Amino acid sequence: VLDRWGEPEKRPALQCWQYDQKGAVLYFTGDVVTGIRLQSESKLHFLRSGLNGASSLQSYQSFFGWKQLPQLPMGPYTNVRGNSIGHGEYLFFDAHPASVMLSVFPNFS
Repeated sequence: VLDRWGEPEKRPALQCWQYDQKGAVLYFTGDVVTGIRLQSESKLHFLRSGLNGASSLQSYQSFFGWKQLPQLPMGPYTNVRGNSIGHGEYLFFDAHPASVMLSVFPNFS
């Protein structure tokens, strides 16, 4: 990550690097990236789908062939289950429309 993106603008937690200029937050387990959150203003996008932090829930539903729209949490501090996209990866819409998160973990709270 340091070779590709350089030092983050902020490190709000030990395992969290924030790249404000890119509109992304990276989450680590040890020295492995296990999650990436794309802010709605980010110009970055997910490689396979081309979708980004500003993409609509309907766009994600259509690309991944989900029968229902992704569910949003009912309130803060709600345990959220990710939406499986295969290959051991999950999308979270806990902060949608402000951001979307890709993770290798199916749950987070």
